[in-house]
Amino acid sequence: MLFFDRQWFLQVLYDQIKHKDRILLNSGINSIRDTDSGIEILTARGQVYSGAMVVGADGIHSVVRGEMARIASETPTTAFATNSEEHVACYYKCTFGIAQNIAQWHNSEQCFTIGHGITFLVASGPQNRFLFVRLLKILYGKDIPRYTRDDEAKFVKKYQGFAITENLTFGQVYSQRLTSTLTPLHEIVFKKWSLSRMLLVGDSAHKPNPIGGMGGNGAIESVAELINALLDAMTDADFGSVFTRMQDARYERAKFTAKSSHAMQALFASEEPFLSYVVWKIIAPMM
Repeated sequence: MLFFDRQWFLQVLYDQIKHKDRILLNSGINSIRDTDSGIEILTARGQVYSGAMVVGADGIHSVVRGEMARIASETPTTAFATNSEEHVACYYKCTFGIAQNIAQWHNSEQCFTIGHGITFLVASGPQNRFLFVRLLKILYGKDIPRYTRDDEAKFVKKYQGFAITENLTFGQVYSQRLTSTLTPLHEIVFKKWSLSRMLLVGDSAHKPNPIGGMGGNGAIESVAELINALLDAMTDADFGSVFTRMQDARYERAKFTAKSSHAMQALFASEEPFLSYVVWKIIAPMM
């Protein structure tokens, strides 16, 4: 398993783009209009762009999905749920971060630390950096919060003494952080990913628990399936079948990824103490 900065990955992708002038930064979507001839997007800056389709890769709090729900609500016969976000579950919250130069850590190591409702994942990365994750099971409904820096500070203070290894605590890693953020861990695979000329990919369509490292990979898989479907149907009239084919190719795997990622997290955090005991104390030592 390899970890590296997301910025580096984005730089690699950006370097391969031939028409860099088409990349528009800080141009968030304000609204989407579905027209007879295509799609119109109004940006937060007041600019209007027209095109053949919209692909919303804008995360769990997707503006594109919100616009799809709004448009669907104005057309009662449209088969697109307008309340899909109510079904998003959150079982854990997590501090993600990158730290550097930890004296008690050996380069190239990876470490999963199991616990009761608590899990650590620490993994080495390039340039002596590594990602650390601090997961805590929470009892929570559909009103998932967005955490502040104050929330993160309280979270870290409470758990800074927890051991990652025999010689390393969470607080020691956190004190050497370069970046960090506290975030809720949403888990969902939405039932429908498209409407008319609008399509969702990545976390806006399917978001697993990140412990399995499949969130970004799943987004790449969905985009690849979209390209495959587009190559087989290049006319405007085929967008519905293109999007359906893409979702059909990805839906069951996305569901499996979300389910298996949650099961992995549950095993590490001892949601079922007896099962975790059997796996870690009896089966694992035999392997």
